[in-house]
Amino acid sequence: MSAVQKISALMLCFVLIAGCKKGDNAASLGDFHRYGIEHGHVHYQYSGDARGVEELVFDHWGRREVRIANQEHLQEHDIQQIKMINLSIGADIYSIDIQKHTALHEVNHDVDSIMHLDKESMPDYKSDLEAGLSKDQFVKTRTDTVLGLPVTVWRQEYSGLELYLWKAVLLKRTSISPTDEIRMIATSFDTVTPVDTNLFKLPPGIQMQQKQQ
Repeated sequence: MSAVQKISALMLCFVLIAGCKKGDNAASLGDFHRYGIEHGHVHYQYSGDARGVEELVFDHWGRREVRIANQEHLQEHDIQQIKMINLSIGADIYSIDIQKHTALHEVNHDVDSIMHLDKESMPDYKSDLEAGLSKDQFVKTRTDTVLGLPVTVWRQEYSGLELYLWKAVLLKRTSISPTDEIRMIATSFDTVTPVDTNLFKLPPGIQMQQKQQ
């Protein structure tokens, strides 16, 4: 797994961490907000040891989202081509390899556990995000601006990874290590135009696979 794929997987894991609390007033997935904004479409540009573009599209406060990546990763002896789609619908995650026409399905058990929470126990998106980042040893370091929006910068010291977040939406990411240097920055962010819901469907002709335990 490349550095960019690991980082993308890490971002998909920043979801509910709180324990389960059952009751008659159970919350539904519709009560959970992953982002502090209802819908959006972000275009990113990569530089450094990764070249290419990525898109993030989400609606319903992040209960549905898709990441579309078309990149080249510079390696010691060759260039690795990556064309991937990461689709999240509720607790279901589909990692789609466009070149191989395969999709790996798995369930995010943290999100799934939301269904067992009382509404009063449902965290807001900000506290939920900060709990996930802290668990992965990120520390809030400073503030900055990206596309004119105020962002909070979180840094993972041992990896050199920095995340620039606005309302939990990633707008910039830098990863500097002894082996590679990757930068990703948002070049546009549309929060007005309704998103294309067809993007939340699996592409035709994809062979489904289950994650091996």
